[in-house]
Amino acid sequence: MIPAHSLTFAASVARPIDAMDEVGGPWTHNHYPAGWAQAGNTPFKYYKSYTFSGGIRTPLIVKPPAGISSVPGVRDQFHHVIDLAPTLLDLAAVTPPRTYRGVPQMELHGVSLRYTFDSPQAPSTRDRQYFETAGQRGLWRAGWKVLTKHESGTPYDEDRWELYQVDTDRAETRDLAAEHPGLVKELVETWWADAERYHVLPLDDRGRDRAAATDPAARGRTYFRFLPGTRALNRVLGPDFAARSFRVTAHVGRAGAGVLLAHGRRAAGFSLYVQENRLWFDYNLAGRHTLIRSDRPVPPGESALAVELARDGEGADATLLIDSRPAGRAHLDRTLPGGFGCLSTQAGHNSPSPVSPRYDSPYRFTGTLHHVEIHLAPDQADTTGDEWLGALQRD
Repeated sequence: MIPAHSLTFAASVARPIDAMDEVGGPWTHNHYPAGWAQAGNTPFKYYKSYTFSGGIRTPLIVKPPAGISSVPGVRDQFHHVIDLAPTLLDLAAVTPPRTYRGVPQMELHGVSLRYTFDSPQAPSTRDRQYFETAGQRGLWRAGWKVLTKHESGTPYDEDRWELYQVDTDRAETRDLAAEHPGLVKELVETWWADAERYHVLPLDDRGRDRAAATDPAARGRTYFRFLPGTRALNRVLGPDFAARSFRVTAHVGRAGAGVLLAHGRRAAGFSLYVQENRLWFDYNLAGRHTLIRSDRPVPPGESALAVELARDGEGADATLLIDSRPAGRAHLDRTLPGGFGCLSTQAGHNSPSPVSPRYDSPYRFTGTLHHVEIHLAPDQADTTGDEWLGALQRD
């Protein structure tokens, strides 16, 4: 075992106070309360997950490529993140195909920003934009904006729509809904029409359950094959290792040092890597590390380097294997919970931060890595409940 460095789960006020000097340092994964999120978005209202400006506005800096005329300065036209892809295609003079490999492609919903480069005062080419996130709704049109502050689990028909003239009230401080009921009705009807047009419906306002949900197309998938450099951004797109047995096997052609497969980052996850000519496995449970080192060196040529996790109740037995022969073992008292953050899976490297304090990111494997195979067992347990998380905090 090696000591914990981060302090993600705090069971009492005393723990973060004792670690106050570490807060903000490289080995902490500290968060802050909603009040500071609000303060950080000043002068805008609220923060992410809301459709108020604090949840949807963000700065954008554009440096046009050489040969594209532009006038330096600030632009005030309304645009949305969906306009970035059309802008890049416009600058590259590329027309997206209507079909790809025989599959009809969805029409791009945005428009190019290019016209603003040399015309700072040109009127916006966008006439409106809908917003929706976990049941929160909003619509901007020609300087006006309607939105709701929805509470999960309550009927959408009971939401009250607020109205702001954001061209003159960017901080959304004066609700004008009572003064313009006809405009509110018109904009709300436009929101529902766009929601249907752009496949927003049916609305889904679930919180933790939605975050923990997987793509139905990938549900039940138990085998993955990663090439060096591969990154699966999260458990929706890639393997879900939480609370289940699994086996990771790296097929190596030439020995080296570095990460074979990593899941996660400094906050939590695990890493299978080679260092000092030994195979290592570091299981990082929110800063509590279980470390295994192989009892023999890694072969210089072709080899299969693996770790096998056999779940046993809330915990698991972890075994290192070199060419299918056991090379080290340890017991984990508890495994990562389901839906624990957005942990990506990376083959041949570990970034943006290291799972293990024994190396620095990206710690790319210096030998020859053919590919990594991942076999997941179907024994996954549900660990998203408060009871399991409470047990994690008490440990």
